[in-house]
Amino acid sequence: MKERRKHPRNAVRARVNISHGSFGTLNAVTLDISDGGISVLLETERKIPVGSHLQIRMLDSANPHINFNMKVIRQEGRVMGMQFIDFELRGQRHRIEELMTEMKKTPGGL
Repeated sequence: MKERRKHPRNAVRARVNISHGSFGTLNAVTLDISDGGISVLLETERKIPVGSHLQIRMLDSANPHINFNMKVIRQEGRVMGMQFIDFELRGQRHRIEELMTEMKKTPGGL
């Protein structure tokens, strides 16, 4: 079957924290990342409704202080897929496209 995704996935294993006011913080590991979103494996199974908005911090990133605002688009057991909405850096919200443009210009990202 041919992959019809807009953004190609890259297999990446990195630690992340997922947070929301209703459950606090969960630990997870990324399975893959694309320009459009991220797929993670939760440390423990937790049902999070599709459509929920969460914050993600990529702990193994060059800039783990960036908070990514995400939307849950699917969940199957411990695997959850999320779409990038925007990101927060130094108290300011930015479009995700700004980060992608900067990462392509600067080796190693922001």
